[in-house]
Amino acid sequence: VGSLSALDDPQAFYAAWDADDLRLAWTGADWSTDGDLFIYLDSGPGGSSQAYNPYAATANDTITLLPNGLVADYLLWVQDGGTATLLAWNSSTSSWDVSSNSFEYVSGLFRGQYQSDLSLPFASVGLTASSALKMVAFASEEGALRLWASMPANNALNSDLVVSGAGSQPAH
Repeated sequence: VGSLSALDDPQAFYAAWDADDLRLAWTGADWSTDGDLFIYLDSGPGGSSQAYNPYAATANDTITLLPNGLVADYLLWVQDGGTATLLAWNSSTSSWDVSSNSFEYVSGLFRGQYQSDLSLPFASVGLTASSALKMVAFASEEGALRLWASMPANNALNSDLVVSGAGSQPAH
């Protein structure tokens, strides 16, 4: 599987829950070669309206605000097939801090397609079974906040892999 395989495969994002846990799955990308996945969760008041950028800034990194008034309290950052980190917004320092809360992450081939599964206990992200949740997910190039896929699909993309004008329109 080459580094552009994700662009050749359909991408899908799924969310499900039971009484205690939130389950998230992304299919179609191998995060060891296709970049990183960022899943923002808005589970309560406060949070950040800025996209987290762990990379050195470049001229093409134009996506800085989260869409639709989403103010994220938590961020799941999937870096590769074996590494995912839960970050929590620290309003005192206006920064993302690594959370000590536990969650499960499994990634690999399932029926011939790459899939990443995340299971978060509601308590680890400030939720209950009756809480409201807003969420957005971005698939980014490796080493730069250049987005080539998003959920919901109508969010702006800025990767040269999928658009001709930076940050202009979603891929069709």
